[in-house]
This record gives sequence, structure tokens and C-alpha cells, in this order.
Amino acid sequence: MYTHADFVERFRALEDYELLDRLATSQLTDEARAALQTVLRERGVSAHELPALVLQAKKDRYRRTGVTNDCDRCGKSCGVATVHDGGQTFCGPACREHMRIMEAAADYDDDAVHRHAQTLQHGPCPHCQRQGSPIEVRRSYHVWSALFITRWGTTSKVRCRACGIRANLLDAGYSATLGWWGFPFGLLMTPVQILRNLGEMVMRDRARPPSPELLEFARADLGLQALRRQRLASGAEAP
Repeated sequence: MYTHADFVERFRALEDYELLDRLATSQLTDEARAALQTVLRERGVSAHELPALVLQAKKDRYRRTGVTNDCDRCGKSCGVATVHDGGQTFCGPACREHMRIMEAAADYDDDAVHRHAQTLQHGPCPHCQRQGSPIEVRRSYHVWSALFITRWGTTSKVRCRACGIRANLLDAGYSATLGWWGFPFGLLMTPVQILRNLGEMVMRDRARPPSPELLEFARADLGLQALRRQRLASGAEAP
């Protein structure tokens, strides 16, 4: 177990931008976080300046670019739909937009994200617009087969319980109709996906804090709202 002094000794070998990057992007123990702040104070960074520098380091993370032709967001090889933005390379407009949204979302701390997630959780369903059922990230499972080809997956969407059950019923029916026709995985995965849908349907929808998935959605939603305001103020349009 490293002590505060051990961390300070290790971090003194890092450049300022590396220290800020760790504060901005790493899961840190209390000792490591305090040691990073100690080293930065030794280098003349005041407690008043530090939050703004860490925030900028968070935003800089979304402007990094690689040395290959792979997408700077998802890592896939870029083809004919390649998009360039500020020195970064993306496989398409969707990845570029996601990166800009997360960059804008860096302005919001965890407390703001949690409050927004709670607001979403008790608001209307994005699909049916009804209220009364907690909003959450709900999953449904599907599979289809054709001879020796079988494909299965999970769909996750923010919705109320009624919409979640409807999606489970549809995907269970889809899987029961199209899942069996592949050997061997169609025969194996079809009952698995059907049972997963049934499990989601019978799960009790008790009151609980926002899930990590809903918190991630809330952060992206705040970032999207902020990005739209920035574009409106500058007169720019979304890609």
C-alpha cells in the first residue's frame, strides 16, 4: 500500500500536464489525489487555479488524436465516410458528434449529473411520454439465425417499465420466430435470449438510485444541451 509520501515521490517525475491528466481522468485513491495536488502546489499551482486546470484537462481528453487512421473515438478503421475535425479523425459524423457532446459535458460535475438523472428518472418516458413509472435504462435481447449464421445482441434504451416490457415481448417474439434456424448457436442462444427477456419482465421495479447507465445518459444529455446552446450562440448548425 503506497503512502502519501510514496505517491509524492513518484509523481514528482511527471510533467504538469501528466499530473493534471491523472487528476482529470483517473480513478484515484484519496492518498494519490492528495499527492497529485501536493506536487502541483510545489510547482506553483494554487488551490484557486486547480479546478479550472483540471476541467480543461478533461476537455483536452476529447481533443486527442492518434497517429493512425483509426477513429479517435471508437477505434475502428476509417473508410470513405472519414470526418476530420480539429486534427482528429472520425469514422463518421456520429462519432465526431459524440466526442463533442462529451467534451461539452465535462463542464458538469458528478452532483449535477446525478441531479439531472433523478429529474429524468421521475419525468415522462421518452418513448410514450407517460409519467408514473420510474425511467431507467432497460434492456431487451434478440437473436436471429440463418443456417450456420447466428447473430444475437442487447438493446438498451431509456424508457418506462411499460415500454420496457413491450420491447421485451417484441424481442422475445422476434427471437422465438427467427432465432432457431441456425446450427449450433441458434438452438443454444434462442432460449437464452427469450429467458433474458422474461427475466427483465418479471423483475420488480422498486425505487432505487439512478443506475450507472442512466447517469451516463444524463451526462450525455447535459452535454448535448450545452452543445446546442453553444451552437445557437455562435450561429453554427449541428452536423
